Amino acid sequence: MVTPRDDNKIVLFVTEEKQSSAEQYADRLPGEKLEWEDQTILQKIECSMPPRPVTKCTYFNVSGITDFTYCGRLVIANHVCCTDKPSHFTFKVS
Repeated sequence: MVTPRDDNKIVLFVTEEKQSSAEQYADRLPGEKLEWEDQTILQKIECSMPPRPVTKCTYFNVSGITDFTYCGRLVIANHVCCTDKPSHFTFKVS
């Protein structure tokens, strides 16, 4: 995840098939939606702060050895915030 300075944007770099040594989040890009798990800053932004307009964009790759491809802007369709496991987000990709 990247948050450019002085810009109201969050850029996600998502890899579906993680390396075996990496945290195994369940991230998928089925069709026009992104299923994403998180335990970092986006969880804090979406789960504990008042809503604020933030542009979210994503770049996606299937495995860690392929290039990232720009997929579009994201709009949160649903999220489940958790404290004992990763929070789950569903985004519409446009």
